[in-house]
Amino acid sequence: MSATSENRTVKVVGDSTGNVPKSDVRALDMAIVQMSVTYGGVTRDEDDVDGPDLYRHMRETGEFPTTSQPTVASLVAAFESALAEGRDALGVFVSERMSGTIETARMARDQVLGRFPQGRIAIVDTGSNSMEEGFPAIAAARAAAEGGSLEACVAAAERSIARTRWLFTPAALDHLRMGGRIGSATAFIGTLLQLKPVLTVADGATAPVKQVRTQRRALETVADLVAADLAAFGFEDGVVHHIDAPDIATRLAGLVEERSGHRLRLHPLSAVVGVHVGPGSVGVVYHTREPLAPVPEGI
Repeated sequence: MSATSENRTVKVVGDSTGNVPKSDVRALDMAIVQMSVTYGGVTRDEDDVDGPDLYRHMRETGEFPTTSQPTVASLVAAFESALAEGRDALGVFVSERMSGTIETARMARDQVLGRFPQGRIAIVDTGSNSMEEGFPAIAAARAAAEGGSLEACVAAAERSIARTRWLFTPAALDHLRMGGRIGSATAFIGTLLQLKPVLTVADGATAPVKQVRTQRRALETVADLVAADLAAFGFEDGVVHHIDAPDIATRLAGLVEERSGHRLRLHPLSAVVGVHVGPGSVGVVYHTREPLAPVPEGI
């Protein structure tokens, strides 16, 4: 039986790159601090970005939008709200190697604890973004909804981190290069050879899995890897992320279902991550019952 919001002892705070569905945010009494995207001379909170408009602008103008982490003020407000209610706060955030969000959260934590010295605030680095960040935040919030302690909620997030994987194939390497997610030489060689990479996130950063010649083969590779993991480690949940590419995402979801027997829902990727990966890209985030083994190298 779930505890009511009045007797939950922990408030879970996430950031908008975690892609947590709004229905889960409401049901689990979570707080989500916003990252922002600036394009066309206008800065918008991630929740206020019209994805199709953003990607259309990128395609038509060639502009590489800038993105910003949550402000100290927004994190202070989220943590302080929890402590003012007599609760502990748990921040579950994007990889520290991808964003300064965790460093900013530590600053906010120190400010809030200066005013609430008896309070407690913990911070978890999920080592990723997208729903690979979102699933651990949801796991922590579910533990909180059951009346779990701060330590129990941290443990729930960490268990989830060990059971999630993010496999994706970008439409091109330009955006990852411009955002500093891969090197210029890697992008040049991949573009020159017209390779379609399959990537993952490992140790908090983008990492290669395999390079193939066609998009069809890239989608098949992702589906094969997902199916192998679900067969070996069990299935809890999963989504097919896409960046303004619902048709390609539908194809990938079909391949995953053919190979694994599991139907995954389509879930547009957050605008901040979308800017850095690029329109037309797709991938899968899935959560297994048992801890995952590392992705095999050189498959």
